[in-house]
Amino acid sequence: MDAPDRRRVAAALRGLGVVVLLAVLPLVSTPETLDIREPVRRVAIAGVLVCAAGAWWADRRGPQLPRAVWWAMGVVALAAVGSTWASANSWLSVVGRYPRDEGLLMIVAYLAMLPAGAVLFATAAGRRLAVWTATLSGWVLVWMGLRDVLNGQTHRVVTALGNASTVGIWGLLLAAWLGWVAWRERSRVALAGAFAGAGLLVLGASRGALVGVLVAAVLSLVLVARTEGVRRVLVPAGLMVAGVVVVLALPMTRDRIFLEEAGAGTNITVRLMMWRHTLALVAEEPVLGLGPSRWVGETSAGYGPTWQAEASPGVRLDGVHNVVLQVTAALGVLGLLAVTGLAVVVGMALLRAALGAVAPVRRGHDRVALASWRSGRATRRERAQGRDAFASWPAAALAVGVGTAVALMFAYTEPVFVVPGAAVVGGGLAVAHGAGGAAVPRRRPARPRAPEVLPAALTAVATVSLVATTLVWDGYRDARTAVASGPAAAGPRLQQAERMAPWDPNIPVRAAGAMTTLAADKGAWHRSWGNELAPQDDALTRACPRIAPDQQCLAWQARAALQAGDPGRGGLLIQQAVSMGPDDHLSRVVQQEVLLAQGDPPQAVAAATDHVERNPHLHTAWRMLAHAQQADGDLAAAQQSAARADRELADFQAG
Repeated sequence: MDAPDRRRVAAALRGLGVVVLLAVLPLVSTPETLDIREPVRRVAIAGVLVCAAGAWWADRRGPQLPRAVWWAMGVVALAAVGSTWASANSWLSVVGRYPRDEGLLMIVAYLAMLPAGAVLFATAAGRRLAVWTATLSGWVLVWMGLRDVLNGQTHRVVTALGNASTVGIWGLLLAAWLGWVAWRERSRVALAGAFAGAGLLVLGASRGALVGVLVAAVLSLVLVARTEGVRRVLVPAGLMVAGVVVVLALPMTRDRIFLEEAGAGTNITVRLMMWRHTLALVAEEPVLGLGPSRWVGETSAGYGPTWQAEASPGVRLDGVHNVVLQVTAALGVLGLLAVTGLAVVVGMALLRAALGAVAPVRRGHDRVALASWRSGRATRRERAQGRDAFASWPAAALAVGVGTAVALMFAYTEPVFVVPGAAVVGGGLAVAHGAGGAAVPRRRPARPRAPEVLPAALTAVATVSLVATTLVWDGYRDARTAVASGPAAAGPRLQQAERMAPWDPNIPVRAAGAMTTLAADKGAWHRSWGNELAPQDDALTRACPRIAPDQQCLAWQARAALQAGDPGRGGLLIQQAVSMGPDDHLSRVVQQEVLLAQGDPPQAVAAATDHVERNPHLHTAWRMLAHAQQADGDLAAAQQSAARADRELADFQAG
């Protein structure tokens, strides 16, 4: 393949990667019987890596990142490997546990997005396509949010992103990134994308995202003042003030900020509980942490009696809602230091580039070029050289990184915005380092081009990851079909799902867990309908040991054993589950089901009484006690417990 053909292939791969990154990834939505949105997103992420590695191989031009960034990335990777090795379930820490699939593989994908972004956004064509794609997908998300609002949706707007905080952080990404591109490159398309980001910030009404965009805006004003002069700050400062006024004027954001919306204050209370609980977990394993993707399994026992009384019974959150605690819990103090070091190295490189964007003018050089840039009349040659991108992308990447980091002090990471954010930061680093053709003086000579062996090997690894994630997605599709098909046909389909991706235990656990929940209801899965099959029992018996120690899976397994007609084995399993955390709601519910099925109402009363004593303000605990007392024949006590349950429920609903 000659040089022109290589360039054409590289350009096509860059374009495909940008579209998958900024259009397919945020717009994936599969809310059905078994939500498989995350597996599809992992396929999209692997596809982006394949495109970036293929473009590197075709173009023979690797990601132009500062050497210090490469070293810092290596240190983070070593810390993640060490924490995975020390984890209570190392293999699960590699592949990740649903719903927080951020195992070692996802952490490596996060790191790989820095050089991937440097490759995808290395050319002016790639950057223009990114601006167009992000703008269009942003307005599609805005349309989804407005549709939900106009249809009278009372809950918070989530769009295809699936979470209101994620909607807000995606809006932060668009507003900070495309706002800088619009300001420095005079791009109307980027301006439209920045307004779409502002719309998502309002629709998401995430207080963390609003704080993050405020910090990013203040940082941007400082950069504009330092590089262009104080007088140039007036216009962006006016836009910032107008944005604050709009946020405070709209009821959907104002009520949430001032805690007038239902549940707004509860969110703060339960997050403080999670932070305290996570600190206690970190104190047990301070050096290497719990291991990647182990937080959910270690916290399934709950956060104490106050948690369920405040958050509602059975509520399980899938992240600690603080990126510092999240990293420390997963990777330990060593991992936190490594990630902090990477952030500092990246931030300093972007800051130097952002402050030096128009430094030649202050020294009296290139005044004509700067005048044309300020007036929006940059020449075609200047744009081809990347001078406009050098003025915008490093500052945009810095604003995105700082704003997202601040927002993540009150939220948890999700691949749907971490991956594009890391790619934008990588693009900013590449532009700052000269990959976009900017005239940046280098202290050291450029390194020689990497041999073809390295990019070809990375392309092969990325392709294998794409095939693997596609098989996992196919396995989830079979699992969803198994759940929807009913007990008679579920067994073979579930086994087929396991065979598609035998390395991922999440597939049978999620599917069989959904089956146990369906079988507990009075539906077609229930034994009262004449159903004697319980494929969920066999599936959980095989899969639960693979994700152990995990209290939720033990509770599901105990319920499945009961549904299979083996209450004795269910009793042994539920004893193990309750011993891991007596405040867990699901374990207590299954415990009562098993004891009543064993024909032991007095023991059910004793277990429910212990639950009530530990959780005196939990209305479901009192309801369980009333049910057990009724089964034991003590109707008077059952009436008193039911009345107490009604009072606790009224107090909970009153707030």
